[in-house]
Amino acid sequence: MLSAILLASATCAQLTFCSPQGNVALFSNYDGGPLTINVDQNIPDLHIGIVSYEFAVVNIVGPYADNVAAVWWAGFNGVNDHCGTGAINHATSISGAPAGTAEILVHPPATLSNTNGNALIICNYSCDIGSVQGGCNTADQIAHFFLSQWGGVLLFHRTQYGCWEDVWNISDGGNCCEDPLSTAMGELQPQAALGVSIVHGMLRVVTAESGGDPGPDGPVGTFHSGIAAWLAGTELGWYAQWHLHRACTERRVVALSWASSGARPDPA
Repeated sequence: MLSAILLASATCAQLTFCSPQGNVALFSNYDGGPLTINVDQNIPDLHIGIVSYEFAVVNIVGPYADNVAAVWWAGFNGVNDHCGTGAINHATSISGAPAGTAEILVHPPATLSNTNGNALIICNYSCDIGSVQGGCNTADQIAHFFLSQWGGVLLFHRTQYGCWEDVWNISDGGNCCEDPLSTAMGELQPQAALGVSIVHGMLRVVTAESGGDPGPDGPVGTFHSGIAAWLAGTELGWYAQWHLHRACTERRVVALSWASSGARPDPA
């Protein structure tokens, strides 16, 4: 257990989680290729959406793989093996998913119009929704496509141009939260945090309301791999549930989304 807030020694993880209630994880790129998704967190009713221009070889693994309710791939399904999969059949495949959850959709119509993106779901490689994407889709189109099909809440969107890392843990998070269906939440600005420490994926935040560093047993928010936990203290008459909203940079949190209530439940 961490016993102090050591901001100067913090190392900053490039993680973004869009909502602590999220159950929709999105992955997108241009080059396709192998993508092993390790479901290493117990998220009920998890939905996974994948988009690429070239074909993708998707494999679902992990201790909570049975929680997966849907794994859909959508895109152009090009035949170029830019990522060296070695696949004999250059077409998208999905393995390891629970029976009846996998679906492959070749350039389906986009469900959201954006003049900077394609009218079909083709590919995505950035979180930019305000400039032309060179024939690919904008990130808001990708989020809208999957969320309008499934409902649910966006957990994260990992988008990049090149090949995916061979294994991506759900706990790794993403780098994009563009979601035209989301409900805006309040944000605690970074200057409100008196201290932030990130060690081995554990994030601890001391807020001005908690009166400084209270030690290991006081009202300190703890986040494991960016997933929300309770911020609660025995002397406080309120609670807040926090989650990492944007990637942190230069040893500080860019922003934390929050929701608060006058009643304080037992910490989860």
